[in-house]
Amino acid sequence: MGAARVELRRMRPHLLATFALVFGLSCTPRPDTSIGAQAPEIAAKDLDGVAFQLSDYRGKVVLLDFWGDWCPRCQAMYPHGRSLAERYADAPFAIVGVNGDPDQKQLAAVRAAQEISWRSFWDGPAGRPGPIAEAWDVRAWPTLFLIDAKGVIRAKFIGGNEGAIDTAIGELLAELE
Repeated sequence: MGAARVELRRMRPHLLATFALVFGLSCTPRPDTSIGAQAPEIAAKDLDGVAFQLSDYRGKVVLLDFWGDWCPRCQAMYPHGRSLAERYADAPFAIVGVNGDPDQKQLAAVRAAQEISWRSFWDGPAGRPGPIAEAWDVRAWPTLFLIDAKGVIRAKFIGGNEGAIDTAIGELLAELE
């Protein structure tokens, strides 16, 4: 069943719905997280237990960062995140994380020690992949989506790539001027 589930996830939504209808299965297609699609809403609690939504950041360029402290590449990107937050503090830009660590208490110490100031959704006590990562079809960490001020996904970066991320953010901010 596991292999079948993986293959079903890779099917286009209309094919998946047809497959489900023919075989009597019920399913909900994943939201479209491809480049050019409207970013699906995320409404959940942050790492401090406060509810918020991705759409709260409409009007800003958003770097949506799926990260976890268990991930060495994610850890390596902490300084870059701090640099972006500082560089664009007065710009219409925000980093919003989706964290896949199961232990929020341990993560609080990491956030303080690493000076992680940007807000992050918590993706649940089971760790990765949690329901947000599942909905966004994230299979590798870090995965970052760059979302424009209108809420459209404009780029996707798997495993980082600071130079390309910086360039893409600069281009989207220039579009707002």
